[in-house]
Amino acid sequence: LPSWRSSPELLEVHSLYSHSFRDLRLVEPDDLTNFTSVIQSLKGRMKSVIPLLATAMRKMQSASGYNEKEINEWLDTFLLSRVGTEMLTSQYIACSQAGLDAATRPRRGGIVDHQCDPAIICDRAATHVRKLCKSHYKMEQELEIIIESGVSCEISGGRVRFPYV
Repeated sequence: LPSWRSSPELLEVHSLYSHSFRDLRLVEPDDLTNFTSVIQSLKGRMKSVIPLLATAMRKMQSASGYNEKEINEWLDTFLLSRVGTEMLTSQYIACSQAGLDAATRPRRGGIVDHQCDPAIICDRAATHVRKLCKSHYKMEQELEIIIESGVSCEISGGRVRFPYV
């Protein structure tokens, strides 16, 4: 986005990422305790990124004349990168604490749930979307979301299951 510097929210996101990148570069690679601490700090710091982006994109669409397609394309690229980074850092943290979680989460390998039921995940996501539509968009009518299971996954006990990150 050419005019991103005119957005205080995007300047804040840029600052968060610059600060995090600097912290990662400066940590000693042989010091896993410190490295893990930096990763945990980075993850906490990044919690405000999505709300900042949402606010920035709304403002840029109305003030700077960006159309929805341009904004969605930029967000798709940015958020795909963010999802990848979030998965890698979450897996690292989960594996670094594997001994602590082994007794309470035996079906997991890091963030991978070997007995994931995608229908349950989709149902939870649908419930969350319904709540968001009511609270943010003041939708009064019930939102219908239909969850269909694919046939390419393992079926166990009548439910579709596959390893899920």
